[in-house]
Parts: sequence; structure tokens; C-alpha cells
Amino acid sequence: MLIELLYVNNKSEISKELFNNILILLPENEQIKILKYKLWRDRQARTLGRFLIMDLLKIKNVFDKKISDLSYNNYGKPFFEGINFYFNISHSGDYVVCAFCASESVGVDIEEMKEVNFEDFDSILTIEEKRYIYLSKNKKELFYNIWCAKEAALKADGRGLSIPLNEIDLNHGKVFVKGNIYYTKKIEINKEYEFIVACSNEINEVVIHEFDLEKYLA
Repeated sequence: MLIELLYVNNKSEISKELFNNILILLPENEQIKILKYKLWRDRQARTLGRFLIMDLLKIKNVFDKKISDLSYNNYGKPFFEGINFYFNISHSGDYVVCAFCASESVGVDIEEMKEVNFEDFDSILTIEEKRYIYLSKNKKELFYNIWCAKEAALKADGRGLSIPLNEIDLNHGKVFVKGNIYYTKKIEINKEYEFIVACSNEINEVVIHEFDLEKYLA
């Protein structure tokens, strides 16, 4: 299974003029949602995420769908009706990422690996996972690997956090979600981030592209 990934750096705030110019390219309902965010990074992340989808539509020569055609399932996952165009977005810290698959459900999660108190995250870990982390020499890395794999698989599944993370099992690159199996792959773009993509079929190849907003707007 081929997965394509688009990512864009969200480290620096773009000028207000440019932000306003790109914001008006989005549907009014998206503009309203974006402007509700208090922090510039959150507003910019959602905006850039929509442009990643728009760029994918262009790359895949999907001319009969626009960002305004997005539908949402009962759990809030966006999709386009009537076409094989599976995608998912995640953002954290300096990055916004979008995963795409032409034929299978896909999910992605990226997390900046900040210092954490593992006891605050008991609700996302099984007893066995807590033991693995306790015995590990790289506790933070293992914790984020488990967390991202579960989040990516849940997003591929489409039911989101309606399924408790501590009821999801991991086993050698596979995530078991209430009878469904998702395959995961770790992606390297920055050693300070955990970045995992999940798919309902085994992932054989991942192609990564960096999104260039200026080139898109040219």
C-alpha cells in the first residue's frame, strides 16, 4: 500500500496580509471556525491543513471536488463523498501534516515530544504498556510511539476518541481497534517529533512531499 504525506512548517507566523489573503480562499464556514481559535499557531495550522487537502486535490487531478465539498462522519472525521480519496490531518508544534491514500482508510498523528508525567496519561495506556514504559531506557520515546500509533489508528478507523485509548492493543506494528486491524509506520522528519501513519492495509511505501504555500499560490 502506497501512502503519500504532505507536510508544512508552522514554526513562524505568516504576515497578517498573507494570512487574510489565503483565508478568503476558503469557504465561509471554514473561515468562521478558523477565526475562533485564540492562538495564531492554531489558526494557521487549521488554515494550512485545508491548503494541504486542496493541494492534494490538485496533485491527484480531482477537479470535481472543492474544500467546500467536505463532509463529516458522525465522529467528525472529514471526507469527500463519492470518490476514493482518503486523507487525514494532524498538527503539533512546528508541523502540519496530511496523509493520503487512494484506496484505503488512513490516519496520521504527529506529536512534539515534550517532557511528560506518565501518570497523567494512565487512561491511554494498558497495564502491559505501562510496564514496557517503566522498564524502557527511552521512556519518553516509547510513550509517544504508543500514543501516536493509537491516535493514528483511531483516526484511520474513523470513530475517534469514542473508543478509549486504553482499550486499543498494539503488537509489532499492528493496532487492534475493536475488531479492526491497522498497520502503522513511523516517519522521520525531526528527531524531536513522533510521527506515525496508519492504514487499514499493510504499508509498503511512503512518499513524502513538503508543501510550499508560495508555490501553490503562484
